Amino acid sequence: MSVFPKQSRAAVPQCYHYLLADSSSPVIDLYPCNFKVDVNGAAFAWMGVSLLPYIDMPRLLNAMNNADKGGELLTPGEKERNQRTGDIYLFYE
Repeated sequence: MSVFPKQSRAAVPQCYHYLLADSSSPVIDLYPCNFKVDVNGAAFAWMGVSLLPYIDMPRLLNAMNNADKGGELLTPGEKERNQRTGDIYLFYE
């Protein structure tokens, strides 16, 4: 939720869709339609850095908790996907 633009709402559970796009969303200010792009040193506009508001995580998590009714509206697969399963180790040479 903190990294997706509103155009990617199909990738999040249905109960969160309104948080990304509805004008009555309590966190709609975190998903601006218009924002500046810092293209300093970039050869192309798509290489620029999007200047977006900082995410107030407690506020976003509270809005998500209210939207999914404490997890009741999430499917078993969505609940499982959100569980921490342990440490991930990466080995390379």
